[in-house]
Amino acid sequence: MEDRDEAVTVIDYPRNGADDAAFSREEVAALRAGPAGPRPVLAYLSIGQAEDYRFYWEPAWRTAPPEWLE
Repeated sequence: MEDRDEAVTVIDYPRNGADDAAFSREEVAALRAGPAGPRPVLAYLSIGQAEDYRFYWEPAWRTAPPEWLE
């Protein structure tokens, strides 16, 4: 196996938590190309918490959260 340094880029699905702010295919391709050559791009996805700034958040959950949201 070759010994080399390889950069990895980790991004969130959208830029700001909004569903309509998802990275486009072209933007991800540009990140993969990178200025120093090709690199992996990984998307972060939290499966352990619900965040109130995300597109899926329902405002009513603040006062009456669903049973599965603790």
